[in-house]
Amino acid sequence: PYDRIPPVPSSPAVPVPPSSAQRAGRAPDDLASAPSGSTARLMCGQRPGDIPPNVRSLTTVASNSALRPRSHLAVYSASKAAASQFTRSLGLELGPSGIRCNVVNPGTTLTPMLRSMWDGEDRTAQTVRGLPRLFQTGVPLGRLASAQDVAGVVEFLVSPMARHITVADLAVDGGASQR
Repeated sequence: PYDRIPPVPSSPAVPVPPSSAQRAGRAPDDLASAPSGSTARLMCGQRPGDIPPNVRSLTTVASNSALRPRSHLAVYSASKAAASQFTRSLGLELGPSGIRCNVVNPGTTLTPMLRSMWDGEDRTAQTVRGLPRLFQTGVPLGRLASAQDVAGVVEFLVSPMARHITVADLAVDGGASQR
């Protein structure tokens, strides 16, 4: 019954679970909040026999902008890097409870939002080539990601097949971040 547990979306700006905060030696209100907090709090509240070990998993979808500096994206990149670091640090704190925490960093993904940013132009080829004047690398695989490319990695990370993967930071960007 646990081989197809769906990912649970989490909401932003919620407190860190008290058990995690206590292990860190701080009061819960002293720790920064993050998207994974509500889900971690729920998981920490489960009894040990509720769910088999290493099935519980948090996966944060950040951005490959967290992995490399990006021109004109300083605040965005910093926020994604903070979300990534928070999730991986939480993985160290929650690992002893059998909760795995990983990060997926998509690159440019062909979505309706991206198309709307292109003002009606198809900029796929330009994006795949890169923009040297903005210090943006191209995409070695020669295509932009689809939502399914990213979702497949998330599905794997939350599945029992990834039961020994935690604190990982995976780029799903066709090689653009060169990691």
